[in-house]
This record gives sequence, structure tokens and C-alpha cells, in this order.
Amino acid sequence: MPHSFWAEVRERVRAIDSEFLLLDEAIPRTPAFAASEFDCHFDTTGFTETAHAVARGERPPSDLLDAIRARERDGFPSYTRLLNATENHDEPRLAHEAAVGHREDPAAVARAAAAAAFTLPGVPMLYYGQERLITRHGERREFPYADDPDRADDIERDPYKRAFVNWAEFPEDHLDFYRCLVACYHDSPVLGPSADLVSPAYRTETPDDVLVFGRDAGDAKRVVVVNFAADPRRVDLRPVVDTTDRFTGRDVAVARSEDAVTVEVERLAVLSTPSLFDGGR
Repeated sequence: MPHSFWAEVRERVRAIDSEFLLLDEAIPRTPAFAASEFDCHFDTTGFTETAHAVARGERPPSDLLDAIRARERDGFPSYTRLLNATENHDEPRLAHEAAVGHREDPAAVARAAAAAAFTLPGVPMLYYGQERLITRHGERREFPYADDPDRADDIERDPYKRAFVNWAEFPEDHLDFYRCLVACYHDSPVLGPSADLVSPAYRTETPDDVLVFGRDAGDAKRVVVVNFAADPRRVDLRPVVDTTDRFTGRDVAVARSEDAVTVEVERLAVLSTPSLFDGGR
């Protein structure tokens, strides 16, 4: 459809309901649909594909920051929003991708990817079944062409991508993580789409396992640590950072020195800080 069609659709529906939301799924994504057309956009070729590459162990978690920053570079205006989706039914499930990459704990990788999606700038998207680890406990769909060796279907490559949701059997700790993640997102003034993404000072011996970034909402500032490894990982932060994790409520500090505080993070830590740089900002 031409852009003029969507511009007219927007004008007509917003005249009826000013709160009407228009969401587009363009592959590859393009900012052209943001001009007087759609309010929100899928980011399959940006965030989703990067998250899957991280899950497989092919790219470092820091590439997720590049995927977020690429949105502005590519021309998306500040008033529009993009989805931080880690799963949908047209792509393999993220835990499945982690298993393909021979990750020690695919479910932990899926939780880490979701944590990044909820704490980075953008709109987090929770797709059915990921909160119940559908790749392990869901009911697989049958291949539609199982009796025809000359035909294939994408379900054959990942039988769980469109699996029936597992209402009865699921890991409680996995679901509880997502419940806490949603609650933390709604309770925080910093984890929304408008707070700035910044790079705080930190040190770690495991850069391929952890993602560290800052969120700056002016009066409120946070340092976020996301761990994609199966075991806890340690990160050195500036000593002014408050080590009481706003996600779990626990103190995650394990060591202190004159120039740093060391935190140990199992999956996600959201830490308050009066500033993100030594200059006081």
C-alpha cells in the first residue's frame, strides 16, 4: 500500500479516537512509516535478530546497545516507538536459538534477553508462552506436510514457534521472573522509552556474558546489569552506585575498594546512582 493510504488511515481513525494506536511490521524496518502514519514499529531486523544472535553466542550482548542506537541513526524520530521483541511466531523461539548455540542454560539466556528488552529504551514486547518456557513445556504442533517428503514448513525447523501454550505445566521460577520484570518496569520512572541510554564506567572479566548500561531520566538514574551466562557474573562499578538491587531487593555487593564496588549478578540488577559519570552527570 502507498504511504498516502496509511496517512489517510491515521487521519481517519485518530479523528474518531485520539488514543488509537497504529503499529506496523515492516521488514526490513524503515522510518518512512513514522511520518504521519504509524506510532510504533516492529524491529525484527534490528533488536530481535540481534537478540537471537546473542542467544546463539554469535555476538556479544553489547551489540544490543548498537541495535538500539541504530534506530536514531537510521532516521526514526524521537516521538515514535520501536518494539523490543525477543520472540514472535515467524521467528524461532529465543530459548530454542540458545539451545542451537549449545548454551548451558537456554532458559536463563531467554530470561536475560527479556530483561534487556524491558530495561533498554523502546517498548518491551512479551509474546505468548515465553513466560512459561513454551519451548520445553508447550505442546508441539504437527508438521503440516509430514507425509510429503518434497514439502517443508517452518514449524519443522522449530516445532515450538507456534506451539500450544502450556497452561498447566511450567517452571514457576521462570514465570515468577517475568512477573517481577513486568512489575519492576511499571514501578520504575527510568525504564520507560523516554529515558536516555548512556554508557557508565565499569569493568568486567566476562564482557561476552554481561550487558551493562545506564538509563538517565534526569532526577532518576540507574545502572543496569544483565547476565546471559548460566552462572552469576561480577562487575566493578563506581563506588557511588547503590548496590541494593531494585529488581530483587537484595544487596548484590560482594567487595568494595577505594575506586570501585563489585556486584555479583545472577540475571538482572537495576541499581540507583546519583550520577553516571565522575563529572556528576
